Amino acid sequence: MNEQFRDDGPMLDRSMTGLQKMYETLMKETEELRMMQKACSLRASEMMKKLKLIKQPCCKQQEMAKELKQMQHTLPVENNLFLQLVLGSLDVAFTSNKEMKIFKESSELFGGKAMAVVACLCFFALWKFHHSSFDGAVLLILTLFYYSWLIQDSILRQNGSWMHIWSFLHHALSIFSSVCALTGVHSDQYASFRTVWLVMVSSVGITEIVSFFMKRLGVWVVRVILAITVIAVQFYASYFLYGMWRQNSTSCDQQVPLLAVLILMLALGNSWRLVSALKRRYLPANKAIPLQDTQCN
Repeated sequence: MNEQFRDDGPMLDRSMTGLQKMYETLMKETEELRMMQKACSLRASEMMKKLKLIKQPCCKQQEMAKELKQMQHTLPVENNLFLQLVLGSLDVAFTSNKEMKIFKESSELFGGKAMAVVACLCFFALWKFHHSSFDGAVLLILTLFYYSWLIQDSILRQNGSWMHIWSFLHHALSIFSSVCALTGVHSDQYASFRTVWLVMVSSVGITEIVSFFMKRLGVWVVRVILAITVIAVQFYASYFLYGMWRQNSTSCDQQVPLLAVLILMLALGNSWRLVSALKRRYLPANKAIPLQDTQCN
């Protein structure tokens, strides 16, 4: 074996030398590419600012603005404040639309799997395991899932993917509501609204799972019906918590009215998102007002 290594030694040395040169060239070109990307992104931003100052852009200037937006969607940008707090200066830019599409599909798959796990745990808690410590573990898992979801959506938005503003607010409010319920999981008030809370979380989980598959099948009606069901359950849960607080306002824990407000905000936000989606789907789009200067120079 030693003789074979001595025979192959010079060939391995040459291969290693070639690999080192290739690696050094790759690192150099990668650094140059990053510098060019930053310079191009900065110049595109400056041109976009100049175009925005024009009150009545002509046809050619409108086409330039569209091209600049496409460039900005594919060029890397600095992390927003939330990603800077969570990930620091880590580069989360995708090098191609294919990578972003793969990441988006994996994010949707993660959401479906995560909510499937939460729904199963909630059913198990309702059916078999009536213990506050188990509920605390479920709430902790739910909080971590929504936190991961929020980071993934922020990365997609950072790379130019269109995300509805309610997606971020929904995940943030869900995190706050889960933490709020987690802080009082051992209290007597939590035992009073435990069933309503777990049913609400289970309904959200089932809706996410079914919507994940219905979206791929193109079935719109089922998703709308499930969304309306979740909104109704959230309104009921908020009203139930509000009733608990009204009956025992002096001895009731602080997380009960806070949780009622958070769930109400979730229900109102989901209603707004559903109405907006229905309007975009069924109502005709408003015709654009023609510009005074429509000639292309």
